[in-house]
Order: sequence, then structure tokens, then C-alpha cells
Amino acid sequence: MKCVLVNPPYSMTRDYYEKGGIDVPLGLAYIAAMLKDLADVKVIDMPIERMGWKDLKREIETYQPQVAGITSITISYPKALKAARIIKEINPETIVILGGPHATFTPGEALEHDYVDFVVIHEGEYAVRQLFENNFENVDTIKNVAFKKGGKPCVNPQYFVENLDDLPFPARDLFPMEEYAKLNDFTSIMSSRGCPFGCLFCVPHKMFGGLYRMREIKSVMKEVTHIVTEYKFKKVGFVDDTFTLHAERVKKFCKEFRKMDVTWMCNSRVDTISEELCELMYEAGCTTVFFGAESGNTQTLDTLKKRIQPDQICKAVQWAKDAGLLVHVSFIIGNPGETRDMIMETLELIDSLDVDRLTVSPLTPYPGTSLGDLPEEWGIKILHKNWNQYNMMLPLVETKELSLKELKDLWLHIIKKYYLPCG
Repeated sequence: MKCVLVNPPYSMTRDYYEKGGIDVPLGLAYIAAMLKDLADVKVIDMPIERMGWKDLKREIETYQPQVAGITSITISYPKALKAARIIKEINPETIVILGGPHATFTPGEALEHDYVDFVVIHEGEYAVRQLFENNFENVDTIKNVAFKKGGKPCVNPQYFVENLDDLPFPARDLFPMEEYAKLNDFTSIMSSRGCPFGCLFCVPHKMFGGLYRMREIKSVMKEVTHIVTEYKFKKVGFVDDTFTLHAERVKKFCKEFRKMDVTWMCNSRVDTISEELCELMYEAGCTTVFFGAESGNTQTLDTLKKRIQPDQICKAVQWAKDAGLLVHVSFIIGNPGETRDMIMETLELIDSLDVDRLTVSPLTPYPGTSLGDLPEEWGIKILHKNWNQYNMMLPLVETKELSLKELKDLWLHIIKKYYLPCG
């Protein structure tokens, strides 16, 4: 059986691509690895290959797959649907599966389209494999699968992979790694899934569950070695939501990295880092740490369920900088209950921090999050669901405290202050 896996284009600018804004879609790469022994798998990676719809149509007509799997994040969802439609138009018998974060939280809507046959929700490795093994029949018992039954959507129970080490390494060999290497000096790797914190705006918490699952360090380092040997990358970026959740585990990683000529980056939380850990990470080749700070106002942090305080943000950034690490910090404006004065408090905190990279974004209420699914409960009004605009660059909500115009004015001020050369 021939299977094509499609990474659709994002609704972003070419400049975003050129600056290294994309990396290997690990979810799709894991799916590919799970199917290698069951099907002839081909990957069509449209963003990195800068492919248009004519290119996709030509590839599908040439390859003639029986099955097509298409991933989607929110900003790529409209393009994922267009890819599905094109594939069905070429051959209506092709089985089309939609997956990824956005489809996970909108399976009913996705299945309303006659060119989508199945939706794989949450972690899709075993679900997709079982669909193939069952020849896409008798799917009622396959967890993490949604399908049409009697003309209505049916969503099976969810499931999260218990032992991540049972998964094969992502099938990077099916992706144009040389093209990624032209954009980035690193490639991504996953050593854990899940996040126990549950911030209101967080997609990964809902996508991968609240149970934190860790791979064995030995397996992770074997994958790092494979990346270095096969693809010549000398840096890896951990995509774990909170790589530093368990300090002792990080220390063990540091011990292993000291044996290798490889640098690395990771995501952290300001309440899971210490001065000692920053120093150990830097000595072990860590170059950059990312903190999701989100606000400089205590009330806003509490509302978002961040479970951190502004002073913890300051300490964590200072510890990382003192150790020699580059620091990337993110903030959000337009949060529930947030006034203009609270936002200015956040900007004052930003100005006091010594950071190497700053991201400030308007609140983006993604489907699946508490803010996206229950906006009225949190006192926000979602203005539209034009998914290709959910790029964290545009104000999408109004709150009881701030109108859209007020938010836009504040956002323009932030752009001028932090993003423009003369700011």
C-alpha cells in the first residue's frame, strides 16, 4: 500500500521561512517511522520545499497513493483541508486522514468535509498504525481515532503513549534534511511529552496530556548521535514543553552531553530552574534556554494559571545569563482581566530583564485550550475563527477591560518599542 504524508504550507510569509521559522514536523516523522514496515511511505513537506498546489497535485498524480495523512496546526488547517480536497479530486478512493493539534480539537468539524475520512487525535503513532493493520475497517475500538458513522462523527476514547521508548526514532530520512540544514544550525528532538501545569492558553498540555512521560536518557543520546552522524547537525533543540521539570534528570543529561561535541537548547519554566542547574547546563553545551514568562503582573499570572511570580522570572533570567546562557523569553498581552496598566507593568518587567531574544504576542485562543473553548467563562470575546490569522501576531480577542482598538494600539506600541530597528 502506498501512503503519502503531507505537511501543508503555513499561512506565513517567506521571510518567516528564510529566518529559520520552521523545523522538521516531528509528529509526522514519528508517524512515518511507525508505517515503514506496513506501507511504501512518501513525505511531501510543502513548507521547506516551498511547494505550491500545482506541485502537490503533480506529486499525488505521479505517486498515486491509496492513503494520505495530513497534519495540521491551527495556522495551517485551512491549507490542510485544501490539500485533502486536492487529493480526493485526483482519486476519490484515496483514504484521507487528518491529524495534528488543530484537528485533534475539532474532529467533528473536520469530518463534515466529504474529503476527510478519518481524524487522528492527540498522539497518533499507534492509531495510524492500527488503521493500516485493520485495513481501515472495524475502527470502533481504535483509540485516538474519529470517523463517520451513520453520517455523524464518532470520536473514540483518547490514549497517550505510556512508554515513549517503544516508539521508533522519527523517520528523518524521508524528509529533506539538507534543506532544513540550510535554514537552521540545529534540528529538533523530543525527550519527554506532557505537561502537568495546565496554563489556560496552552495547546501542548491538552495535546499530550497532563501526565509527564520521559524517555530513557540512553535512548535520547542514541538519537542525538544518529542525528550528528547521519545529518551532520552539531546542535539539537529539545522540544519538550518543560525540559527542566526534573532537575536530577537534567543533571544526568548534562553528564552525557559532556562526552559529546554537541550543543543544545531547551524549554524551561522559571520555577524549575536554579543557579546550579544553569551552570551545569552551560558547562554541558547548552547554549539557549527559553522561558514562557507571559506577564509581569501577579494577578494576570494567577489568572493564566502559570503558578509563577514576577520575581521568579527575574531570578531565572539572571541565573541563566550569569551562567553564560542565551535567554529567550515570551510574554502575552490581552489576557483575561488584564488592564492597560497591567500590560504596562509587563513592559516595565521586560525592560528590566537582560534577554537575548524577546517574543511578545497578542493572546491567541487556540482550539482545545480553556481560553479557546470557554472564552465567555474567562471574560473574553473571540472576534473570528479565520484560522490562518492565528499566528500570534494579530489581536484576535476583546476583553471586558480592553476593546479591540485599545489592544491594537498597545500592540502597535509594542511593535515599535521592541521589534522595529529604531524602537
